[in-house]
Amino acid sequence: MFSNIAGQPSAKRQLMRAFAACVVMGAVAALFWVGQFSALPWWNNWRKVRAVGQGLHSPDVATRVAAASDLAQLGWRATSAVHALTQALRDPDPSVRDAAASALQAIGAGGVPEMLDLLEDPDQAVRGRAVRIIGSSAGPESVPELIRLLRADTAEVREAAAQAITWMGPKAEAALPALMDVLRDEKVVNSYAVIAVGSLGGKAKAAVPELMRLVIGDDLLRRPAAVALGNMGFWISDQTDTFTDALGHENAEVRCAAAEIIGWIDSPKPVHAIPHLIAALNDSDVRVRIKATLSLGNIGAWAPDVALPGLALALQDRDTNVKLMACKAIWLVRKTLCWTEPALSQVIPLLTELLKDDQPEVRKAASEAAQLIAPGDTSNSKQ
Repeated sequence: MFSNIAGQPSAKRQLMRAFAACVVMGAVAALFWVGQFSALPWWNNWRKVRAVGQGLHSPDVATRVAAASDLAQLGWRATSAVHALTQALRDPDPSVRDAAASALQAIGAGGVPEMLDLLEDPDQAVRGRAVRIIGSSAGPESVPELIRLLRADTAEVREAAAQAITWMGPKAEAALPALMDVLRDEKVVNSYAVIAVGSLGGKAKAAVPELMRLVIGDDLLRRPAAVALGNMGFWISDQTDTFTDALGHENAEVRCAAAEIIGWIDSPKPVHAIPHLIAALNDSDVRVRIKATLSLGNIGAWAPDVALPGLALALQDRDTNVKLMACKAIWLVRKTLCWTEPALSQVIPLLTELLKDDQPEVRKAASEAAQLIAPGDTSNSKQ
């Protein structure tokens, strides 16, 4: 190689020196860039997460808990620890499992495939933690997989998927068509799927007829359907007539559910339903009277001159629980109002009369309501 350099021995030495210099300079440059690389924030963060994550494998429970808690503090920067934290959800110690679940929520790991797979885990506790993590941090991209799980072979998995959708709320609105299909399928429908519909917000308004079908005709799913409709109260004010009609249903359970749902309706409050609720105060079933009374309290502040005569009727009911609810409802009306409503004065004599009631809880409730309406007028309360 060096024989072509004009036969000069000095040229060979010079070339070797130049080569050695290049090697040294290359080594120096490599060391420089390694230093620069190690100074990068994401590189340091990765090393920190890796170091902290090692603690999850410690035989000491306190160390494992501390490691999970430290990863939670790092939040999304600890994404590389998701696998280890997912494994920690099966830790034999409950404190470690809880700390790992909290860390996964803080990281926002709800949408990762590994987390969605946990919904099919045979351990109920693991599924429950996965539901909370997915519901709190997963995005719309997870909905297709949840829809698939709504029809899983195992009832527990179907319920877990529905619970996750409930936790996600309106973010999972794309699941509505699938949930509607589930409501119509007796083989896979469950209470969690029914409640999930109500969590989707205004987009679920189209499900009102299907939910009312369950309220009227399904003894097992009536209560979940009523809860779902109540959760949709902000968007279904134009459906009020559906529920006032149900107040006349032959089944007392249906009438009870309808009376309760009316009280949950909002924006605007269904004040035109007040006469129907007052009529329900004459219902033969005490549960219907209690729910109608509470709904009058929830709506009454928007039409006190109409609602308070009905609450006055409830104060005279023969059942103690109805009287207690009437006192609470009057308290709600007055608390909601920003002024002293003249119509409230008509219930003061009735509240004063209840201060002599045989039941101490009725006397206490009447005293609290009366004090709110007319402070200082309850000095004659029975001890």
